[in-house]
Amino acid sequence: LDAHAMAVAPIYAQGRVIGILQAINPISGIFDPDALLVLTGIGNLAGSTIQHAQLFERLQAAHKRYRELFDDSVDPILITSWDGEIHESNRQAAVITEYTSRQLQGMLISQLHVVTPGDKIINLEKLKSGKITSYEAVLKSKSGRKIPIQVNVRKVVFEEAESLQWLMRDISERKDLDSLREDLTSMI
Repeated sequence: LDAHAMAVAPIYAQGRVIGILQAINPISGIFDPDALLVLTGIGNLAGSTIQHAQLFERLQAAHKRYRELFDDSVDPILITSWDGEIHESNRQAAVITEYTSRQLQGMLISQLHVVTPGDKIINLEKLKSGKITSYEAVLKSKSGRKIPIQVNVRKVVFEEAESLQWLMRDISERKDLDSLREDLTSMI
């Protein structure tokens, strides 16, 4: 290809040159001034497009890392609406409840656990202000097994909506030790 004229325009992203855009005119030895203006405009658009693609790629990688951390947590985690409807669950939540993740979606958190008597009811105003609420409860599995748990509830943003995150920790061993200690104390 014989080049009679060549025009080069910088590709800018965040105020720095990240590449160049090159146009070759094989017919005549000049470029129309409007063509140079269009080439510069295309260079600017290319820069912002490349920048957006890089940001999107980083966002996708961060989402993947979050998903892996969420799924690989050793504690069951549920994400619900403010009304308690489950929208998301991790692997451990499915394991401990004996429901599949798909079955958990749409269930109410109240169907899975009962608050231990003496613990106060969840204060939604406290949660809306960003504070964490902790209490003990009993988790009911699909087969009817009852597991004592420590629950930490906090406000999170999930899929661009304010939601509640329920982190549950199995405290069966602690409860067994408490019972053993009480038995020992009563024997003494």
